[in-house]
Amino acid sequence: AGEFVDHWVLKLQASVFNGCCEIYAPRYRQASLRAIITNSPEAYAAADLAYSDVARAFDAFLSRIGDRPFIIASHSQGSIHALRLLQERVIGTPLQRRLVAAYPIGLALPKAIADLGLPVCDSATQTNCVVTWNSVQSGHDDPRRRNNAVIWWDGHYQPIGGRPLVCVNPLTWQPDTIAPADANLGSVYAAGVNAPIPAPEPHVTGAACENSLLGVDIRPDQAAHFHDALSATGIYHDFDYGLFYVNLRQNIAARIAAYEHLR
Repeated sequence: AGEFVDHWVLKLQASVFNGCCEIYAPRYRQASLRAIITNSPEAYAAADLAYSDVARAFDAFLSRIGDRPFIIASHSQGSIHALRLLQERVIGTPLQRRLVAAYPIGLALPKAIADLGLPVCDSATQTNCVVTWNSVQSGHDDPRRRNNAVIWWDGHYQPIGGRPLVCVNPLTWQPDTIAPADANLGSVYAAGVNAPIPAPEPHVTGAACENSLLGVDIRPDQAAHFHDALSATGIYHDFDYGLFYVNLRQNIAARIAAYEHLR
């Protein structure tokens, strides 16, 4: 997960997967927030150190699971590392056949990932594909995300540089689509470090891929629950998982079932 989410949000993200999967969520030495939003040799060195822990953790994970299938899921800084992991360790290797799907959410992911051999998911049950989105207020632009976000690409860290980005709508599970709030089966907000996960609230927002970003429009009676320093600027990055909680849980189960059917 990312460096600027608290332990409660990590718990929320893990709970998305606990109905279907054994969760392996290692700690790693995270780069600072400044490092992952800055394009400089020093920032890249910090990201490289953090990734070295992730790579070792992936080796340990593989040694534990034998030949079983797996999902790669992450958010924010974690997704920067997941993108590098997919390129260096999964795409074009025998491991790729065991990848149910990758969910590096909150990542500036180039659409050209498909050219490297990992398709962008185009349906709710497609497997061996990748899903991501970046939530913003409907109509809001995020130039940093589309131009300056740090990614691992072509064997080194660099800015996204205006490359076309992946936006898979989590209410349709298709790229570059629009869905109404009625399609949102339940959102969950951050309730506090020691608090239980609240009951999901349906129809909190619809979702529309606009200019490579996922536009959301929070229902007024729920706005206070999905508000933080970033959302005040029109960026709902910290709620990428929570806003689509139930749809995510159901989709992961559907992809696993589809994968098992094809085996």
